[in-house]
Amino acid sequence: MRLKEFKANLQPNIPKHNLSGHKNIINRLLVGNYISKVKRTGLEFLDYRPYTAGDDANKIDWKASKKSQKLLVKETIEEKAVNVLFLVDVSDSMLCSSIPKLKCEYAAELICALSFVIQREGNAIGLVMFSDKIVKTLPPLIGTTQYYNMMKELQKTRNYGGDCNIKKALKQSMGLLRVPSLVIIISDFINPSKGWEDYIKIISMQYHILGIMIRDQRDKVLPQDKGFFVVEHPTTNEKLVIDTKEYYKKYKAFVEEEEEQINTSFKKAKSAVLLLDSNKHFFNPLVNFLERQSRVVHK
Repeated sequence: MRLKEFKANLQPNIPKHNLSGHKNIINRLLVGNYISKVKRTGLEFLDYRPYTAGDDANKIDWKASKKSQKLLVKETIEEKAVNVLFLVDVSDSMLCSSIPKLKCEYAAELICALSFVIQREGNAIGLVMFSDKIVKTLPPLIGTTQYYNMMKELQKTRNYGGDCNIKKALKQSMGLLRVPSLVIIISDFINPSKGWEDYIKIISMQYHILGIMIRDQRDKVLPQDKGFFVVEHPTTNEKLVIDTKEYYKKYKAFVEEEEEQINTSFKKAKSAVLLLDSNKHFFNPLVNFLERQSRVVHK
C-alpha cells in the first residue's frame, strides 16, 4: 500500500495542547534511567525525597522539611543531554483508518509535540522509520535542525508502506543507542514479527524503553449488528465476506487478548505501553502516562 498524501499538522507551536507546561514530567522521565549513576552535587534541582540513615545531613532542606513535617533531602542532578530515539512503524496497517486522520499521521503529530519539548530542553532526538526494513534513520542529535529534519522525513509519502518487522527495527537500532537513552516505540502492534519481545527485554537492560500503541476504532471492534461486510486485505487485496453479528464478540475478544499480550511483553521488560485511540487527542493520556512512568523510574 502506498501513501498518496500526508495531511498531519507538524507545526511545533500549533498543537491545541502544549506539552511545554509539563516539561518537568518529561525531564524527570529522561533522567530517571541514569540518575543512580550520576547522583551527586549537581547543577539542577530534581526532587525531594525522605531522609534515610546514611544520607549527608547537609543535604536536608529544613524549610521543606518543616512544611511536610518530615525530613526531606534535596536531590540534584548534573545536567546531561539524554538521547531520545523514536522508533515509528510506517507499515501498511498504520495507513489504515476509519476516520480522516490516518494512524501514521496521528503518530507524526505526537512525535512533533513530544520531540519539540525534548530538544528544546537540550536533549538529543533521533528517528527510525521502519516497516519490514529500516526506511529512514536519523541518529540522535541536539538542536532544532535535527528536529526539522525529523519532521521533513515524517512528511515524505515515499517513507510509508510495507509489512511490519519490529524485531528487525529494534535489532538494527541498537547501534544508535548511547547511555543515557530513552527508546519510544510507536506502532499499532498489529501482526508484529515474532520474537520482538525478546529485543525489548535486551534493550531495557541498559536503556529505558516505552511503547505507544495507536489503534483505530476499527482495529478494536467491528460494527455491531450491521450484517454482512466485504473486507479487503490492504496488501494482498484478498477479499472476505463476514457477518458482523457472528464475529463481533470473537473479534473483540481476540483484540483484547492481543493487547493484553503486548502489555505483558512490556511489563516483562520492566517497561510500559500506552494505548491511544486515534480518534481522541493524545495530550491528556500521554501526560498522565509520562507522569506515572516518571514516578516509577525514581522509586
